[in-house]
Amino acid sequence: MAKRRCIFTISLTLVAFLLLCGSAATANAQEKKSFPIRNIPPFDAQMLVRDRTDLVVVDVRTEKERSRAAIPGSIHLEMSEIFRGNYALQQDTPVLLYCAVGGRSYAAAKWLRGRGFLEIYNLDGGIEAWQKNGFDVIQGE
Repeated sequence: MAKRRCIFTISLTLVAFLLLCGSAATANAQEKKSFPIRNIPPFDAQMLVRDRTDLVVVDVRTEKERSRAAIPGSIHLEMSEIFRGNYALQQDTPVLLYCAVGGRSYAAAKWLRGRGFLEIYNLDGGIEAWQKNGFDVIQGE
């Protein structure tokens, strides 16, 4: 009887351990999947651009819009190209997206998030807010 109780206790402990490990792995995977898209104000975005050398800044506006003003160092990747999957961005690369006021870039961010991108920032207020805060832009690109 004591031997049976010992085997039962060991078995129960093993099952509990395996369930615990499995739920921790699932929670970790869900945490990565549910990592939020961060809408950040221009000041925070400017600090991010300054401090993060691994960050890719992506302008999702049209070529005509970009020719008027763009964030220095940003790449141009129209929203339609993102939706077609025509981009060379890596899923583990941190990305800051922007458009005119933040709506299109947020839609592109959601699309990228659905394709496994983990660290995505959206410039709240877009380039209009960036310029209103007096941050540098380039023109004619």
